[in-house]
Amino acid sequence: MLVAVISISAAGADMPALMRLDIKDGKVIAEIPKSLMGRRLMMATRIEQTSDSGEGLAGQLSDNCISIVFSLSGKELLVDIPLPNSLEGNSATPTVWKRYKVTSFKKDSTAVVDLTDLFQTQYSQLHTFPVKAYNSMGGQVRRVHTLKKDRSRFLGTEVSDSIASVLSDSYYKMDGYVMGVMKIAGDYSVRAQVRKMIFLPSTKDDFPQMEADPEVATFTLQRRSIDDPAKPVTVKDIVRRWNITPSDSMAWLAGNKVSPLKPIVFYVDTLLPKNWRPYVEEGLLAWNQAFEQAGFTDVIQVRDFPSEQSFFSASPYISRVIFAPSGMEEIEVGDLYDASTGEIFSAQICVHSNFIKKQHQELLKSYAAVNPDVRYENLPDSLAGQLVRLSVMNSVGKALGLRDLSKKNTLTVETVDIDQTLPTIYQQKAIAWLYGPASNRNSEAAKVLADLRMTSNLEYFAALDDWTENQKTLFADIFGYFPDASTEFVTSVVSGIQDQYAKNIVKLFQFVGGYEKTVYGVSIPYAADIQSKAVKDVISHLKDMDWFKSIPSGRLPYSTNEFIGDVYCTNIFNNLVSKYPQVQRCSMMSSSDGYSTDAFLRDISSEIFGSGKTAKTKLMPIEMVWQTAFLSYVSNKIGDDVSCHEAFLTLRSRIYNATLYAKGETAEHYAYLLHVIDKKLNE
Repeated sequence: MLVAVISISAAGADMPALMRLDIKDGKVIAEIPKSLMGRRLMMATRIEQTSDSGEGLAGQLSDNCISIVFSLSGKELLVDIPLPNSLEGNSATPTVWKRYKVTSFKKDSTAVVDLTDLFQTQYSQLHTFPVKAYNSMGGQVRRVHTLKKDRSRFLGTEVSDSIASVLSDSYYKMDGYVMGVMKIAGDYSVRAQVRKMIFLPSTKDDFPQMEADPEVATFTLQRRSIDDPAKPVTVKDIVRRWNITPSDSMAWLAGNKVSPLKPIVFYVDTLLPKNWRPYVEEGLLAWNQAFEQAGFTDVIQVRDFPSEQSFFSASPYISRVIFAPSGMEEIEVGDLYDASTGEIFSAQICVHSNFIKKQHQELLKSYAAVNPDVRYENLPDSLAGQLVRLSVMNSVGKALGLRDLSKKNTLTVETVDIDQTLPTIYQQKAIAWLYGPASNRNSEAAKVLADLRMTSNLEYFAALDDWTENQKTLFADIFGYFPDASTEFVTSVVSGIQDQYAKNIVKLFQFVGGYEKTVYGVSIPYAADIQSKAVKDVISHLKDMDWFKSIPSGRLPYSTNEFIGDVYCTNIFNNLVSKYPQVQRCSMMSSSDGYSTDAFLRDISSEIFGSGKTAKTKLMPIEMVWQTAFLSYVSNKIGDDVSCHEAFLTLRSRIYNATLYAKGETAEHYAYLLHVIDKKLNE
């Protein structure tokens, strides 16, 4: 059967094409010039249309692209896949992936080959459908797509001087496996128009690899090599970044701001809601200020998607913002990059209509007390627009090569900062390091980033404090917001706030006895003042938990809330004390000014017993519980731990002095503690 051929040269009829592709009798016949043999090419896929947006969006790229190399062996065309992450990939004889019989050779040595199989292949590293699609249910369902060749057909080809692509109407049988093993019953299928592309990796073959720095949070690729046969394999990380080069190198190196030779252009989907369009543009263009730190102006540009037929919309070099009315509650970010050099060719930002729902829930947690607009089921356009701008802006950062775009690299406060209109200071400095002159990456710049990293830690503490204050106000007023709600609804809302509050407090534990970064395989603990602040902040938050019980009588079952505050406080405090072994390990790796076990015990003791020679003479009931638990933990270690033994003796002296002034329950409590201490010391 002869299928209609649609072959368009995107570069013009008189321009040389990368290769010639034709569809004849349902097969893809390729004419590959001799100049392409041995040259590294890239292969990627893009979904043009789909019957199920839960499997992938129209216009969405596959999760990644792969490198391929054509070579001839007699009358066979070999397709190799260089493996940049392995030593074998750097050898002279990489693994052969595919073999095809050459039908004929032209006078100029162009090989004519049937590449039908190549354009129908389902290579494991070249997914047709994104792995984290909506139907994956957050990664819980592994989807396996099997192409039904008898129900599929090729629609046409499109070639230019750097791209050769084939568009197919493909039918897939889909099998789903819950948690990877339990197969979902039923017959599922999806039909999609899929474009498979072969293209040149870059306009330049000498794109410089850039080694990663542990101070800067970037996406990285690992490189292994043997520099000396007598030494172990050398492993280094390189960053992923765009090829942003200055239009005037001399002026740029002199510290002046210049425009890039090739800006990053994002084409915005015409399906995007019109009232969101200006906020999407603001989120994209906000990064131009960060690029000014790197010495560039107008690096990111925004354009509406062209309607001209001459515009090759499927090009792997085109970056786009896609809109889809789907159930995913986030904005997806994808990019095509060269795994050999780290160069990013293009990026896509998939805006799912339902992402606003999740953002709205976060707003309710944080802003319901101070912003009445967030309490409505449908957010006002201006407020929804702010969420769109913030989410798109954070997504662009990932597309530029930055990893973990929070104020703190390893921690995030569970909230939405709708007032943020520009990338954070850390993100701007990271862009300056990633795209600025090489002088930005010297030891002095690394020191600046290290100082900034410390600042970002303190920003996290401040953000958490602000968030907790908002939570208290929200909790106190929650019944005023929902006066007619059912008991079940109020129980759900209250429990959600309490749980999230506790989770955020527990996140401070990661600073205590934790490692901020790893430099050349060596873990570096957090600075002493950061660890000390985390310990004190945890206890400070736990002391202010009475608001957990501020629920009007009759709104919740009695057993639900009577002791909930004490339960949270006791469990969290006990977990904090049990961080002692981690602090001990970290102190062994720290310098003399690191956070020691003595400092850890002293910080906890001063927060619950008070400072000075005499312990506090007035105590809250929960503080008595903490003191007993702390003393019990320390007493179990005094036999083989010097720090605990000294802390034990110091506490005895302070508690004894406090008994001279304390009265009532506090005096009785201290008398009991003295009895426990003396009994332990006399054993």
